[in-house]
Amino acid sequence: ALPARRALAHSIDRAALARIAYAGGATPARLGYFQDGTVWFSEDAQMAYAVDPARAEALFETAGLSRDASGQWGDANGPVELRLITDGRMQRAAIVVSEALESAGFTVDLRVLERGAMQEAAASRDFDLALMTTSTIGDPGGLIRRVLGGNWRSDGYPADGRLRDLAEAQALELDPQARAAMLAEFQQLYSEELPSLMLVNPIWVTAHSAQV
Repeated sequence: ALPARRALAHSIDRAALARIAYAGGATPARLGYFQDGTVWFSEDAQMAYAVDPARAEALFETAGLSRDASGQWGDANGPVELRLITDGRMQRAAIVVSEALESAGFTVDLRVLERGAMQEAAASRDFDLALMTTSTIGDPGGLIRRVLGGNWRSDGYPADGRLRDLAEAQALELDPQARAAMLAEFQQLYSEELPSLMLVNPIWVTAHSAQV
């Protein structure tokens, strides 16, 4: 549910994740799909979710959850356990995310899977949360595939008329300014709906020598 996704965004400290899991070798990601440094990025169009436990708690309650006497979140069926899947490359980040969720009041079942098992679990949607790498670099003509498609690495977001309409329209638009305006609106909607929660952007360093 949307309130729960927004509550998670207010619960995970992405700056701390970059500092702890990546030893400072990452920066907090933008939440409107496109990232800094790409031609389509629009800072003004993106919503930001500051770490805010009180706001997160209110949103979890809106989503139908309540705390028990020990502070754990639950619903009508009992305590809520979140199954978080990832692969070995993301294990350190997954541990930090798990600890953040546990601090927020959830029991987390963290599963670090081999690549084949990860692909199978992601494709069958056998998870509550999946932590994986992705890229938003390149022409945005593939937005429908990346956000609304059925590939195991896509957001797999249920059909959203507004996002789909914008994704289709911008792919056909020839005027750069008109296309940029459509993509700015797309970023606004993406950061509102949060089909995925972008966490961090790793910093890639390349060593070179003028003598080579």
